[in-house]
Amino acid sequence: MKKPEDSYQGKPIRKVLMVCLGNICRSPMAEYLLRDQLEKAGIYDITVSSAGLLDMEGREPAPDIVEILAEKGISIGHHKSRKLSGKLIMENDLILVMETKQRDEIAKALPAMAGKVWLLSQFGKVPEERDIPDPYGKKPFHYKACYSDIFFLVEGLFNFLLKNHMAFQGR
Repeated sequence: MKKPEDSYQGKPIRKVLMVCLGNICRSPMAEYLLRDQLEKAGIYDITVSSAGLLDMEGREPAPDIVEILAEKGISIGHHKSRKLSGKLIMENDLILVMETKQRDEIAKALPAMAGKVWLLSQFGKVPEERDIPDPYGKKPFHYKACYSDIFFLVEGLFNFLLKNHMAFQGR
């Protein structure tokens, strides 16, 4: 399995984009969790955003996501969904998707950008290529399970970004 570390040696990561299907559950959760970790670490030169593959522009995040993150002291209430575009893909350094079919769809649409599209699951303590199930429309338990999964994966992603940031600090 190809590793993100190998692709980003010698390249600073300044813009990270989280992608899921509708941009109302998984990708905004990952976005705001990573933003929170970067802010707590005092890292302000890495921007994090999110988008969805579906055209669901302007929708609010799922209420369960808002509630779960609020319990952790993270406000996401002002988030509005947006559709993924070629421009967004090109202007970001690292794109993280929740499912293999999302990665494949982006790679098919923009083959030249495929090298910067990764599964969020590849940043876990045990990197693997697996999907993060979409909790949308399911019971609160599914949202909580999704949060736990994404929380630990974002922690691994944060450590990866921290190493990259330290390698390029001041450049």
